[in-house]
Amino acid sequence: MWRPLATATACTLAVLCSASLAAASHSLPPGPRAAKRWNSAGQFPRRSSSSDEEFCSFNASYPRQYIAYRAQPGEKLPTIDGNLDEPFWEKVGWSQSFVGITSADITPKYETRMKMRWSADTLYVAAWMEEPNVWANITQEQKQLTHTGNDFEFFVDSAGSTHGYKQVDVNAAGTVWGIALTKSYLDGGWENSSRVLGGAGWGLPGAAVAVAVQGSLNRPHDTDVGWSVEMGLPAGLLVQGSGGPLPAPGRTWRINASRSQPRPAKGRTGGGWSAWQAMGEVSMHRPERWGFLQFAAGAVNGTSEARDGSWGARAVAVAAVAAEEQARAATGAFQPDPRQLAQFAGDARVVDGTCGEVHVTLSPNDSHAFSLTVTTPRHVAHITHDRLLSAWELKGEEE
Repeated sequence: MWRPLATATACTLAVLCSASLAAASHSLPPGPRAAKRWNSAGQFPRRSSSSDEEFCSFNASYPRQYIAYRAQPGEKLPTIDGNLDEPFWEKVGWSQSFVGITSADITPKYETRMKMRWSADTLYVAAWMEEPNVWANITQEQKQLTHTGNDFEFFVDSAGSTHGYKQVDVNAAGTVWGIALTKSYLDGGWENSSRVLGGAGWGLPGAAVAVAVQGSLNRPHDTDVGWSVEMGLPAGLLVQGSGGPLPAPGRTWRINASRSQPRPAKGRTGGGWSAWQAMGEVSMHRPERWGFLQFAAGAVNGTSEARDGSWGARAVAVAAVAAEEQARAATGAFQPDPRQLAQFAGDARVVDGTCGEVHVTLSPNDSHAFSLTVTTPRHVAHITHDRLLSAWELKGEEE
C-alpha cells in the first residue's frame, strides 16, 4: 500500500537550532596523466572469473539511484503535514523497497519506500512505512531516536566526499533531530548536534517535518496500517560546511535512508533495521556506500538515469583504502607500494594497475595517515586514510 490515507493523527515539528559546521580545508594533487589501462571500478571487489574490463566496470555494484524532479512553475508545493495524497507527490514514483541494512538479499518484514522532489531552495522528502504497531516514546529533540521506537533517518552527502554530511531523524511521534558530522564516526568524526552542543548545535531552522499515523500511536493491542513522513529541508543547510553544490539539473548528491523499528518489548512485536541502499553492516555511517540522488528538471518522469561517471575511480580508491587498512592490521604499517597491497585486496586487480593506476603517499609525520590517487583513462580520484574523497574528470589528457 503506497498512498497513505488521511490519517487520524498528525504530528508536526520543526527544529529551531542552528550552527555552522566548519569544513576541513584540504589540498588536492594536480590531475596526473591518464592510466593506459581501462578502468571504471566498484566498492567491494572480490575475485572473479570475468574479463578485466567487466570486472573493472563494477556495474553490478553501482548503488541505487533516484531521480528527483524539480517543482514546475506554478505547481502547488506540498503542505507539510505528513499526508502524501497531494498531486505534488502522486505524480512521481516511489523508490525501490528498502532492503536489509546488511544485505540487499534480505527482505524486511514490513515495507518502506520514499520519494523526493526539489525546488530552488528546498529538498522535499516523503516516506511511507508499513507498521502494525506504531510506537514512539521519545519527545526530546536532543535524544537518540533509533531503537526506542519507529524512526526514519535521512542522510545527505552533497559533496560526495564522505565528510561534512548531514543526518535528519524523525520518529513516529514527530520528534526531529538534526546532526552534522565532520566525517564518519568510524573514521574519528565529530558530531555537531544539540545532543553534543545543546542549543548551539547544528539544527534545521526553516525546515518543516511532519508525520501522519494510519492507526494509533503507542497502543500495542490494536493493529495499525503504518505511518508516513514528509519533510521540506532547506538545501542551504544540507550543503552547509560540506563544499557540496546546491541542487541543479544534472547534479547528484550521495544519499541514503534507513528505517529503525523498536527492539521487542513486552506486549509488542517488531525489531529490525532496513535501508534504501544496503550498507553491508549495521551502520549507516559509510557514505561511500550510499546511493545517488539525481536532480532533474523538465517534465516529471521524463528524465533517464545518468550514472555518475566518476564511480569507477571513486570505487577503486575506496577499495584501495580498505586494502591499506587490512595491510596495517596484518603488518603494523601502511604499504607505500600498491603491489604490496595485492594480498590484502579482495581482488589484486584493484591495486595492480588493471583497474587504474594507484599511487600511495604516506605521511612523513604521521604513521596513521596516508593518501591515495587513482587514475583511470577518464577520471582521477583522491582519497585520504579517513576517506576524504574527491574525483574529477580528465580533460585534454592523452590516453
